[in-house]
Amino acid sequence: MASDTPQSALSASLTAVEANVIIAGVEAVTVCWVLYRANLDQCLIPDVAPEWHWSLAFYAIGGLLGIVIAGLALEGVAGLMESLITHPLWGRARKDPWKWYSNFTKIPDSSNSAKAQKWIWKSAQAYQDFSRRRLRILVARNTAMAIFLLTIGWLVVVPHSFWPVVLGFLAFALFVWLWLDAQKGWNVAVNRVNELGEP
Repeated sequence: MASDTPQSALSASLTAVEANVIIAGVEAVTVCWVLYRANLDQCLIPDVAPEWHWSLAFYAIGGLLGIVIAGLALEGVAGLMESLITHPLWGRARKDPWKWYSNFTKIPDSSNSAKAQKWIWKSAQAYQDFSRRRLRILVARNTAMAIFLLTIGWLVVVPHSFWPVVLGFLAFALFVWLWLDAQKGWNVAVNRVNELGEP
């Protein structure tokens, strides 16, 4: 947004890795680590050499790649959860969101969405504001999914554990509410661009 000059190949490829993917990857790896620890009662720490060796760089690159892939996987599962929560599963109306979701999040009409996109393209301030709002939506949604998977996994690995499961479902409900509230904030901001006129 700040410059019209093309990015270098390296910086352009690095900006393709979004912050929400990295955060989701760390969450997914943490869920796997906690469930592994709870199931086998041992810590999952890679065995690395105490001194520097070139293979450590290979492990670091592999770890970063693993976090990105885990983040994309968690985002995919979270997107599926979003579809299940916000849309009917079958019938002619499955393309339309549930009425409660439309009313709560104040879904904007397509003309306001198009105008908001123009503002995002042409205004650095609008780009920053909508980027912050989008990051909040995705992080809240992905965290809700990570907590849900952790809770279900904990229920399978450690049966008859009442309070951790109850706390897990309460945390899941909290982050679902945060996600819906963040989506509502995005939609309200989109609806308000109609008052600003053309960018």
